Amino acid sequence: MPYDVVVVGAGHNGLICACYLAKAGLKVGVVEKRDMPGGAVCTRDDLVPGFRFDVGSSVHIMIHLTPVLAELDLAREGLEYIEMDPWAYYPVEGTGRGISFYRSVEKTCESIAAFSPQDAEAYRKYVERWSELNEGVFETFLAPPSPGRLFGTILKRNLFRPKSRRLWSSLDTARQLMAPYGDVIHETFENEHLRTAMLWLSAQSGPAPAEVASGDMFGWNAMIHKGGAKRAKGGSGALATALVKCLQRHGGEIFLGQGVKEVRKVGKGWEVESEDRVLQTEKVVARRGDLFGAGGEGGAQGGERMGGGVGRSGSANGESGRSVSFKNFFLPAVEGWADGVVWANGEGENWKWIWHGGAARGGGVADLFGEGREWVDAAGVSFGHAVDLQKSGDVGGWVSGLSGVSPS
Repeated sequence: MPYDVVVVGAGHNGLICACYLAKAGLKVGVVEKRDMPGGAVCTRDDLVPGFRFDVGSSVHIMIHLTPVLAELDLAREGLEYIEMDPWAYYPVEGTGRGISFYRSVEKTCESIAAFSPQDAEAYRKYVERWSELNEGVFETFLAPPSPGRLFGTILKRNLFRPKSRRLWSSLDTARQLMAPYGDVIHETFENEHLRTAMLWLSAQSGPAPAEVASGDMFGWNAMIHKGGAKRAKGGSGALATALVKCLQRHGGEIFLGQGVKEVRKVGKGWEVESEDRVLQTEKVVARRGDLFGAGGEGGAQGGERMGGGVGRSGSANGESGRSVSFKNFFLPAVEGWADGVVWANGEGENWKWIWHGGAARGGGVADLFGEGREWVDAAGVSFGHAVDLQKSGDVGGWVSGLSGVSPS
């Protein structure tokens, strides 16, 4: 095979994946539809002469809480970051002052205290509480994904960190994690200026303030005090540029302007067909399940699971003719069954909310994905919504170990 792995999509996540695989000694190819890499992490200089614009993300935060920059040695490729301190500022109209958010929690609390001494103390407790919770989450994310590692990390922190044990065993913690972050902010702070500032910061992650189970969109902002908020020198796209150089340094190749038409199984390997070429490969890493051609058990093909956190995806058509995409996030594949489904969401007549913590063979969600039943009653937390799926159609026995299911 010409390639060991072909990665479909040159967003920053795809590029990071490709760089690690190439660094491990695999021959890697990356195909991208656009004429520039990086996805939302890109900087354009062709919009207004003499100026550069970050089209998507502008401030890089969570990557500084990971070893990615150091392990891929992106500084060698010219990547340089400039820290923002303060990293956010909320002007209070009519006062000539505002609330500044610094890397230092104490300096931030001093700024808040000018408007609400009570909320300054509440903010200090907020950072302490949510930092402890999210440090455990990050510790889990930084290791190869598996249910055992997830629960092992929680168990370890509960055994050796009494504060963590109290938080994770608290019903109030579970309630806030499952609540809309707008509600959590409202109950945490009293001052409307601080509430508004925190709502704006939390909304940068995407979900609206009323979104169910979004509490940690508010909570994870506490981690900025640990890792900081930084801008890449030269624009956000400098990260993508450095990743491409890293990929090429390790022998990888990238093909821009090559929208993928189909991914198909051929013998023991795969073919990735793009605009003007066909790449042969042993493995495929792809986010979009609808790229996989028809065939295989249940009328759908899916990529094979790889180690080190590289998952699989595939697609199938439901009764209504809508395409349904599946992604394996952290649960192990169990052939023919969806044991351990964590969540499913959607809207309309075909899909409704599910929260299911471990479907068993022969019952619950496992029946749906193993046998294609039209209607499944799934036990679990429903957040006030129906816990069933309707008219989903036969999706084929190859789908297993799902963490998320959503209509595309």
